[in-house]
Amino acid sequence: MKYARIVNGAVSEVYDVKDPSQLARYYDPSVAVTIVAMSDEADVGWVYSGGTFLPPCPGPYYSIQNGSWVEDVAAAQAASITARLAELDKKCSREAEDGNVDSVMAAVVDSTTTPPTTRAMMAAQKQALRAQLREITQ
Repeated sequence: MKYARIVNGAVSEVYDVKDPSQLARYYDPSVAVTIVAMSDEADVGWVYSGGTFLPPCPGPYYSIQNGSWVEDVAAAQAASITARLAELDKKCSREAEDGNVDSVMAAVVDSTTTPPTTRAMMAAQKQALRAQLREITQ
């Protein structure tokens, strides 16, 4: 039978022994209490939560709910908007230093829209993204 040593809620080691008392003989009692019987499909890196083994977390915006991984859509959207804001800030700063505001906006704005050509339009786009971010995080 397979046994797992659980460290910080995840499988850190796997043992394949017939008698679990063998493990208790080789490990300090504080370590032995972190060893639990495991299913055959589980492996190192799997999460152990509420007596259940789950595959490793599929991404940064997931949490365990009712024994399975569920994506936190709001957190993922907020991260996406934050990344777009950072990209826009970085490109605008770089182009403003070079004195070329128009070319950066053509690269940042979707091709389906007319590229804004002034600093005021860039500020408006940032404000709209920040409003979306506030709406998601409330």
